Amino acid sequence: SMRTHSTPVKSAGHAGDGLASMRTHSTPVKSAGHAGDGLASMRTHSTPVKSAGHAGDGLASMRTHSTPVKSAGHAGDGLASMRTHSTPVKSAGHAGHAGDGLASMRTHST
Repeated sequence: SMRTHSTPVKSAGHAGDGLASMRTHSTPVKSAGHAGDGLASMRTHSTPVKSAGHAGDGLASMRTHSTPVKSAGHAGDGLASMRTHSTPVKSAGHAGHAGDGLASMRTHST
């Protein structure tokens, strides 16, 4: 399931073996979301995101909200939930590698 809202998206969403749901909202996203074996849900909101989210084997949920965040979060093997709020995202990257448990990572404001 891929929906692109307003402004360009380049190479978005590769579903491997499960369900890859990718939604991009406002402003450009480059190479976002590779689903390996489970469910990769990736949503990018406002301001550009470069290379975001690789789902390995479980559920990788990645959400980026308004403005930059630099390198956030590696999960082991279950559910990787990553949310970045306020300020730009650069390689939020290997955000949501689902490995082996539950990794919830939230970064708020800068």
